[in-house]
Amino acid sequence: MRRGFTLMELLVVIVIIVVIAGIAMPAMSGFVKQRRLKAAVNIIQSACFETRARAIAQRETQFLLCFAAAGPYQPPSPWRWAAVPGEKGAMYSYKVTRIVVAGQPQLFVELVGFERLPEFTAFAKPAVNFALAFYGDGTIAALGFADATCDDLEAVADADMDKVDIVIEQSGLAVKGLLDVVANTGLVLGVVK
Repeated sequence: MRRGFTLMELLVVIVIIVVIAGIAMPAMSGFVKQRRLKAAVNIIQSACFETRARAIAQRETQFLLCFAAAGPYQPPSPWRWAAVPGEKGAMYSYKVTRIVVAGQPQLFVELVGFERLPEFTAFAKPAVNFALAFYGDGTIAALGFADATCDDLEAVADADMDKVDIVIEQSGLAVKGLLDVVANTGLVLGVVK
């Protein structure tokens, strides 16, 4: 009466497992990369939603600064305040309040949130540091880049990337994360394609 398995039977099973794992690894690698890109789009949309909700609740302008490259960002007029340093792939949410000190109008800037893009993802468009201004009435303005008009993110082809406001890329992945800023509604729509 035989008990257990022979060494040869165990080796055959191990070889089969290794071959199946070797075939599945490239497929899993692409899946993980695409999940990271989808996470980047979701993080940006979430940061925008939180900043917009805070602007509406407080009836004050809120800013989301996005850093395509490490270095300072200087907001355009009329929102001039000291340059804000930032890390590549980081997003900082700021509350800006206009106050009067000794008869002089000044801006009080307060950091209220921080997010970071997932590893290996980056802003591809715009390729410069930029900001989104969320107003108390729920609308949004793009600062530092021209707001493009996109009717359908799903239908955007590679040749039509100029119609998209924000593009996120992942190293080693052909698909991109596309985001469109809808100024009059304050929404930021996103898709990975």
